[in-house]
Amino acid sequence: MAIGTHLIRGLLALAPFMAARAQAPVVRAPVVRDSAGVRVVTSAAPRSPGLYRIEPKPVLDMGGADEELIAPLLAARFPDGRLVVATEGAELRWYDAAGKKLRSFGRKGGGPGEFQRITFVGILSGDTVVAFDGGARRLTLVGPGGKLVRTVSLANPARRSIAGLLPRGGFLAGSPTGGGADVQAGLTRDTTRWLTIGPAGDSVAAVGRFPGSERNIMVTRANGQITSINISNVPFGRTGFVGVDDSVVVVAPADRYEIRRYAPGGKLLQVASRPFKTEAPTSADLDQLIRDRVASLPPGQEGAADRVRQSVRDTPLPKTKPPYDAMVVRSNGEVWVRDFFGPGPAGRAPRWTVFDRTGAWLTTVDTPPGVEPLTVGADLLLGTWTDPDGVPHVRAYRIARSR
Repeated sequence: MAIGTHLIRGLLALAPFMAARAQAPVVRAPVVRDSAGVRVVTSAAPRSPGLYRIEPKPVLDMGGADEELIAPLLAARFPDGRLVVATEGAELRWYDAAGKKLRSFGRKGGGPGEFQRITFVGILSGDTVVAFDGGARRLTLVGPGGKLVRTVSLANPARRSIAGLLPRGGFLAGSPTGGGADVQAGLTRDTTRWLTIGPAGDSVAAVGRFPGSERNIMVTRANGQITSINISNVPFGRTGFVGVDDSVVVVAPADRYEIRRYAPGGKLLQVASRPFKTEAPTSADLDQLIRDRVASLPPGQEGAADRVRQSVRDTPLPKTKPPYDAMVVRSNGEVWVRDFFGPGPAGRAPRWTVFDRTGAWLTTVDTPPGVEPLTVGADLLLGTWTDPDGVPHVRAYRIARSR
């Protein structure tokens, strides 16, 4: 009888532990295989659910009445916490880690130290800031004291954008391709040709041609000649993304839930993927998109609501929604991909899938509503946010780690 009592008591003591083990999620390791020298990593679930959390209160908020910032905004963070912000596409501003303005550089124009449209900002060794002028196709390097170091012309038509910095001061540059006399009307998707270039705009090496954005093209012809071409964005259209992790080129084509890594010379090194359920855009999705676009019309433009509705309804839709619609390469090599957000009520928190450098699906993380991430560093997420009055801000949020 005593033995039976002890056995029962032992089983009762173990019951909570056994129940906890039974309820614990089972995380399957990613499947890794080699395919002609390419590492193929397929994950069924995140390896470390809940690993990251973005704290809801920003630790830095710049904009509004204290410091007027005019969109479009780009920003980069120095190792010591200082920031450089490109505002309105034509001026660089330096701030300390607390958001106090230190200096500024640049203005509208075409001469040295002037910009037409800044489309990329990065930080080189020695705290030198590099800004790419997408209008003039020119790199401008500015020293730590806010003085012009030099400019580098990238006048070649194939170099219209910069996607990231490479080791030893090189760049990843690209240009959309397509067009010409054989342009076809309707739903189409362009491609972008990407190259690595040296610090002085030389040493060009092709990486590859990757999918760009889905567009709707309306072509007008007269006597067999094209007289006008109207290109517009496609609701629920796919957009490809490209970034840099050290010397590796990261490509997110958005055809499926897949991330690819390439060597600078164009050799495919790794393919990482996770499950994704395809869905077709619904009439409810379209109605919500129209409501969102009408609500975002600037003051005094309310009369354009009917044109917005008609334009959306006249544009052909893709058969399925894209798997994701944004990508950021973190400073430690992780790739953060935003699950397709789509139209919907305000106040929703976007969800991001995080792949580590090995290609495994590491975790998922929610970012604050309305924040568009610019960079994800070791401890902070830096992004833009627009307040209810339509004023843009640059905000930084702490990244908390569960273990």
